Amino acid sequence: MGFKFYLLSSSMRLSYLMFADDILLFSKGDASSMMIIIRTFSTFSATSGLRMSKGKSNVYFNGVSEALKADFLQVSGLVEGRLPFRYLEVPIKTTRLNAQDCKPLFDKIMARIRILGIGNCHMQEVAWICSSVVRWIYTKPDLLWVKWVSNIYLRGSAWQDYSPSTNSSWYQRKICQVKDDFHQAYQQQNWVPNGNGYTISNGYEFLRLKSHDVPWSGFVWNVWTIPKHGFIAWIYHHGNMNTKSKLHRLGIREDSTCCICGIAEETMEHLFFDCPYSKCLLLCMGAWMGINFPVNNLLTWRLGRSGSQVQKEILDAAINACIYNIWHQRNRSKHELVLVRPNKLARLIMEELKMIFRGLDRRNLNRREEDWFQELLRRGS
Repeated sequence: MGFKFYLLSSSMRLSYLMFADDILLFSKGDASSMMIIIRTFSTFSATSGLRMSKGKSNVYFNGVSEALKADFLQVSGLVEGRLPFRYLEVPIKTTRLNAQDCKPLFDKIMARIRILGIGNCHMQEVAWICSSVVRWIYTKPDLLWVKWVSNIYLRGSAWQDYSPSTNSSWYQRKICQVKDDFHQAYQQQNWVPNGNGYTISNGYEFLRLKSHDVPWSGFVWNVWTIPKHGFIAWIYHHGNMNTKSKLHRLGIREDSTCCICGIAEETMEHLFFDCPYSKCLLLCMGAWMGINFPVNNLLTWRLGRSGSQVQKEILDAAINACIYNIWHQRNRSKHELVLVRPNKLARLIMEELKMIFRGLDRRNLNRREEDWFQELLRRGS
């Protein structure tokens, strides 16, 4: 069988084999065909120096005698796999994949995201990747990928003058957008924005969106707040909760009654904290902290709150925990018809916060703050 050139790459003489990584080989279930495969692998290894990773390879049989199967496994050193076989731990099958099939791959991706750190990796990595690609196209014309871009997209035109077509891919348009933005920041090969020369750090600062500070940013993002609580609180402060009232206005739902109390319209103002359920939760949390939380104008009250910075941040962590758990209970009530009593939920929140608080560095707390903190840990036990 002759190999074809890769799509649109005959002028570059790029073969499909240049992109080969994982491969499936099929053969008849007879001894001669199986031996041909083994000899082919041996010849390939002797010629190229590359060897098959037997720990990551499997063989699958169908309609083959047990004796022939045993002989092949012994000669090849491979292990028999079970159908359906998996790629990236996802089963390859003819039917539609479900959530459980994709869970192992999803868990691996989420584990890597957690290692990188949510919140500080996305834009910085996008800026680094895009700026690196732009620099490669300018300075490394011998790279295969750069040759591909020049041959398929630029077609003899200068990179700085190239504009993507309307049907170009997202990544192609994004790279060209960064190229155009950086072109404006350079004058006579000098990086203008800071006058100190280009670095990835100031390139990121140049690309990222700038916005005005909001008064509640410190309430949401502080070391005492559990990250998942801070994320939901961030959505809350932006007013982007998908309440039933909002979905009703969009024509998605007919009913706009609160999922928790079943009395009033489910708006953000009702859930936080006009609903009897959320009022009771806030009352229990206030009793634990020795504070009378106002159910109305909570943000205004917090802005005018006196006390040390540590006490304010612990207070913010408690408020964020309430917002998160009210929203969580609302969703459980809607989808699972389950609702934890507010006084029990308050105890669960207290225990979770105390567990987190005990693990944080408190060496910078003064004596008064430490005494208040220890008293807080003793309460509600």
